[in-house]
Amino acid sequence: MGRLNNLAYPEVTLTIDFGGSGTKGIVQIRGGKPTAFWMEAAVIEAPYTSLAFQTRNLGNAYPENTAWVGIGEDYRAVGYLARSIYSATLRLKPRKYELALYKTLAAIWVIKHKFKLSDCFDISLALLLPPGEFEDSAFLKPMLKEALTEFDTPTKKINANLVGYECFPESGGIYAMYCKNTGEAIRRKVIALVMLGYRNASVIISRRGILNRGKTAKLGMTKMVDLVIEGTSGLEAQELIEGIVAAGSEPKPQHFYHLCNSSNLRDAQIEKIISVVNSSRAEYAFTK
Repeated sequence: MGRLNNLAYPEVTLTIDFGGSGTKGIVQIRGGKPTAFWMEAAVIEAPYTSLAFQTRNLGNAYPENTAWVGIGEDYRAVGYLARSIYSATLRLKPRKYELALYKTLAAIWVIKHKFKLSDCFDISLALLLPPGEFEDSAFLKPMLKEALTEFDTPTKKINANLVGYECFPESGGIYAMYCKNTGEAIRRKVIALVMLGYRNASVIISRRGILNRGKTAKLGMTKMVDLVIEGTSGLEAQELIEGIVAAGSEPKPQHFYHLCNSSNLRDAQIEKIISVVNSSRAEYAFTK
């Protein structure tokens, strides 16, 4: 009986959050425990011949760092490979669903490679989109269903059968847990959930248990990073983000040593960076 119940579940259940700073996911292989994974967010077109050459690194690198996918003649490097080999930058302007297709396929290949799955399997997806872009899920589902039937990867072509698809607004899970914990009282309350991500900021509001569709604005952490870049010289976003995150609310010189190469002017450069980070943080906090 237990075996019959186990077979009722798809071989792979995958949840993905397409963050501007990284693709975050939780995967569960049938019969196993949920496992978290993370991939860099970059996606870029690349020729098949070049991508195929990169497969020489498969034995020495994690699959998250060597991922690429092909749909017909459309080939894309994804994640670390896209950034390190093809100099891809974070594309924050396109709506998330436009790149979600390639990120999802790349994540599925990583999972297939890590868990040594066969080339054909059933999969159920649960995806997150910003509240202001939630309607795009209607476009994403048929794109995924068609692409999953056959797409190219660094190892072999994969044929996956989409047996389940759900799309939720970002913070929808937090809201569901809040409702569960609050119980009947949710019908008398007005609550708001605010998400501050790297790419954008979103808010959803529940009035007496009735949830609105939410709003999304381009007010993510990238706005603060842009302010720091404008106020300094020669800094790159990725390395700067690492320092800002490590520094938290108290930036110190050691958080930014890796950004300065000049030994003679290092102290002055770091002092300037810290000053700009502090002022940019304050300006970002008052952004409307």
